[in-house]
Amino acid sequence: MLACNAAQAQMTGPEGRVYDVRTEQERYTARFQPGGAYLDDRPRTGRWQFDGRTLCMLIAAAGPQAPEYEVCTPWRDLEIGESYESRYWTAQGGPAHITRIQ
Repeated sequence: MLACNAAQAQMTGPEGRVYDVRTEQERYTARFQPGGAYLDDRPRTGRWQFDGRTLCMLIAAAGPQAPEYEVCTPWRDLEIGESYESRYWTAQGGPAHITRIQ
């Protein structure tokens, strides 16, 4: 049964999940909607894609001070409450603390 759940997570990736993201500059909640829509509470919107191994996020521009950017990160399947550190979640490659909250 556990192998099935791990395989299913690999197939769906972040779809329907919510993450708390903390960087040196900000903290926000990122939501990965079904169908590839991305929303966060900065507020920013965008699109996400998952190929089974890599998550890519295209985050739309929020004005001249916050331009559009794309980041891709190796997929880390987290249970609710689990965290990890990454340099792939920010436009500048700075450190980010990622926690799955839903």
